[in-house]
Amino acid sequence: MSNPPNRPPQQQRPPQEQQRPKQQDQKSSRAKDQSKANQRTEEFRESATKTDVESGVVTEQAVVVEGAGGAKNLTTQWVDVWLPGGKPMYIIVNTLSGNDLAVSMQQRSWKKSYVGKGRVQTDVTPIAPIGTQGHLIAKDTTTGEELTVKFHWGSISGPSLFARLVKLVKRLFQSTPG
Repeated sequence: MSNPPNRPPQQQRPPQEQQRPKQQDQKSSRAKDQSKANQRTEEFRESATKTDVESGVVTEQAVVVEGAGGAKNLTTQWVDVWLPGGKPMYIIVNTLSGNDLAVSMQQRSWKKSYVGKGRVQTDVTPIAPIGTQGHLIAKDTTTGEELTVKFHWGSISGPSLFARLVKLVKRLFQSTPG
């Protein structure tokens, strides 16, 4: 049988041995792509950890208003969540297991309210610029007890070694004899 004049001749399939290198090339190509992806991920991690200043939540002293009969049952547990741009947290608020609990948390325009019996867990606070202030207010509505904790975003990386040395040298030269 001959091919019609307007059609190109049919291509014959290469033997199996010639097809295998293509499969191996595809495998090595995939391995290279995976290697590049892993390298990009590592570069991202390194750049994220090399940021000059990372921020985290700094809490202030809690203000407690005693409830009926001097009740002081409210407790908080601040749980850190490590992310590349900072260290936000979520809070677990506890009271007596049968007591009603109302918790509100605010930071700039972000505000959340929670209710429960005995225990409430908040959402993770959004990462905010250093200096941003917020507060947590927890109320045991059964006893009337109230707990207020103010917080702000601050730097979690300490001063550099050079900055500490400069401070030490300044302190040595500024100390006055008694």
